[in-house]
Amino acid sequence: MKRYIIIGIIFLLILVAYLLISSINETMAYYLTVSEFLKEKPEIGCRINGIVVPNTIKHKEGTSNYNFKITDGRNELAVTYTGSVSNIFKEGIEVVIEGKYDKEKKIFVATNIITKCPSKYESKQADK
Repeated sequence: MKRYIIIGIIFLLILVAYLLISSINETMAYYLTVSEFLKEKPEIGCRINGIVVPNTIKHKEGTSNYNFKITDGRNELAVTYTGSVSNIFKEGIEVVIEGKYDKEKKIFVATNIITKCPSKYESKQADK
């Protein structure tokens, strides 16, 4: 009887460890640079970090469709997005986009845009 309890406890510990490790792997937020993405062009959805290229945001008033490009300083990637954007979404801002690459149209179809908020303390520190 004691042996079955020990085996049960070991089994539960292994199960808890497995669930913990698998949940951590699923929630890790990796992203690629534009250059890394263009080199790999993964078939699955991914996240890409870049800066919105000046003079590339195209948005028709009254719609939620946005077309723009992002860059990592070396390469550019065309992006299309349908949805609402943050108030700070503009040219020159750092963003992380999530979605998939459409090989036929040669454009990244974003399902989410995360804008990185510039720190209000950056300019004060630069002045010192």
